[in-house]
Amino acid sequence: MVLSYSRDPFCCFTTSQDLATFFDCHARAFAHYGGVPATIVYDRAKTVVKRHVAPKEAVPLHPEAVAFAGHYGFDIDVLAAYRPTGKGRVER
Repeated sequence: MVLSYSRDPFCCFTTSQDLATFFDCHARAFAHYGGVPATIVYDRAKTVVKRHVAPKEAVPLHPEAVAFAGHYGFDIDVLAAYRPTGKGRVER
């Protein structure tokens, strides 16, 4: 996880990529930062997005991701397809 404005990175090495580990790493990042950001931008990760849709359609989110965001009090923002500059930096 990287904060958008300060570019402060948080890295968590794991042996699994399951949903529980994904959200556990989020909780560790929140502890590292000392709080929860208002919005988290995701790059269409399968753990957050239920299925991919056409551009400009509403993106269906996994109920687990919505519940996790509701518990911690942040909004989920999913990048539009093929928009690499949407995260505030250029990806190569």
